[in-house]
Amino acid sequence: MASEDRAFLEEQFGWMREQFARVDGRFDQMGQRFDQVEGRLGQVEGRLGQVEGRIGQVEGRLGQVEGRLGQVEGRLGQVEGRLDHVELRLGQVEGRVGRVEEEVRQAHVAIEGNRSLIQQVAEGVATVDAKLERYQAGNERRFTELHAKVDRQDGLILRRVEALERGRPMS
Repeated sequence: MASEDRAFLEEQFGWMREQFARVDGRFDQMGQRFDQVEGRLGQVEGRLGQVEGRIGQVEGRLGQVEGRLGQVEGRLGQVEGRLDHVELRLGQVEGRVGRVEEEVRQAHVAIEGNRSLIQQVAEGVATVDAKLERYQAGNERRFTELHAKVDRQDGLILRRVEALERGRPMS
């Protein structure tokens, strides 16, 4: 019985280790994604810096280069589109982070539930062990008493047989 309990507990601990490994893997993935997002944000900031420099030049030549203003506005539209895209991706990343956090929370709940079950199993095993020890002690006592009774009866039967073999009745 104890071997089955150990196997069950080992299986549960194995499952918990797998769950922790999955969560750790997910954290690693999220770290990589954050690094990617930070890299892209750095690129966007660099591009924004370039665009701001160009805008400064355009403002300095505004009187001479009104025709170019339309081109600059087009480029700003592209930058805004890219920013919108970055914001969308950040929203997706935040959604993923939220899901990972929920999965981590659920894993913690499952682990706590398993701890409770393991505690209950341990208490049950301890109770069964105590009952088994009492049962074994009672059986040992009964067998000792039975053995003593059988020994007494064997002695009486042996004396009767010996008396019968000698041809005289037993007193």
